[in-house]
Order: sequence, then structure tokens, then C-alpha cells
Amino acid sequence: MITTVNAPCLLVAMPSMIDNNFSQAVLLLAEHNEEGAIGFVLNRPSSVSLKAMISSVDREIPEAIPAWYGGPVDTTTAIILHNQPTTSSDSEIAPGINLSTAGKILDAMIEHGDAQLTATQTNYIQSDDHRPNKLHDEKTSTIHPYRFLVGYAGWGQGQLDEEIKSGAWLVCPLDRKLVFDTSWSDLWQICMDRIGITKQLAAKPISLQNQPYLN
Repeated sequence: MITTVNAPCLLVAMPSMIDNNFSQAVLLLAEHNEEGAIGFVLNRPSSVSLKAMISSVDREIPEAIPAWYGGPVDTTTAIILHNQPTTSSDSEIAPGINLSTAGKILDAMIEHGDAQLTATQTNYIQSDDHRPNKLHDEKTSTIHPYRFLVGYAGWGQGQLDEEIKSGAWLVCPLDRKLVFDTSWSDLWQICMDRIGITKQLAAKPISLQNQPYLN
């Protein structure tokens, strides 16, 4: 089967998407081939802090450093998305866009988060849409050099191609600045503007609730 989209790229949920897992989501599509596809949500802080996710680490982790929701599949595992120099355990998605499980990347992420919090004197707030634990400085500090992604989005053979054909997703060219230098709360709208799609388009609701995600 010939795929309709080449990875890596960004997948942008259409305005009509009603699946809670992907409503107004922007995904980094890391792999797409004849066997299926894997991607990671970029714009959804998790309700669980980084400290709660890796409490076994022998160091102090500020409670305000977030973990990120990567997708609905295998939410007991995590991987770090980063733009730092690669390590031997990294997978390079594109130049300057890497996935890692390396301990030194985790340490660097914690140090960066601690320094950012100190510099901006921010703390957790409850968002207006009741998605908890987002940083109050999201508008003034839009750089995300690290994301601790919990879970991922997975598609079986031909599934993503069918979803794209049905109008569930739009494809946006991969841009490193969109991944790391754009406020997560603005990312979906910025991608929609780049593609040229308005909220009034594609009014028919789209749900992926019954799709058989990879396990």
C-alpha cells in the first residue's frame, strides 16, 4: 500500500474532530510506512507532573515541571522529545528533533525546567478549560526544548491514510520552530493559519473513538 503522507511531518486535527484524545491536537508524525504509523501529541500538558511520573529519580524535581500527553497508546511508558545534541540512545526524527530515553537528557530537562521556573517565577495554574497543570508563563516563555511525552498515537496498516482521506487530519510541513519555539496553547491555531483552514470549514463532526489503535 502506498502511503498518502510522508513522515516526519505535523498532523493537525481538523476543527470538526470530536475525539477527546485529539481535539485541536497537533501531532509530530515520527514514522509512517506500510505497516502503520506512530506520532506524538505536541500541545497537551498532562494532568500528572514530571515529579509524579519519575518519583524514583534521586534528585529534587520542581512540582511545576509538566509531563506531556503523547497519545492514548501505552500510557505507562514515556520518551523525551528534545532539540539538544544527540546521544547514542537517541532516535533522530529530523535534524534537531530527537527522541531519547537517555538519563543525561532527563537530567538536562530537569535543570532547564528548574532554571526556567526560577527565572520567570511561575507556578502551576488551573486553566479555564479545566486542563490542569499548565505553566503560567506560556505566553512569555514559548521555548520547549524538552517534552517528557507519556504515551503515543499509533495507527495500524493503512489506517492513517484512511483517516487523512476522510478529512480527520491535515498535513503541515515539519518546522522545528513550530515544535520547540511555539507556545503549546497557540500551536494548533498557528498550524491552521499556515495551512489556510478556518474554523468554519469541515463542519461535519469527525470521531475516531472506535479506531483500533496499536497496542
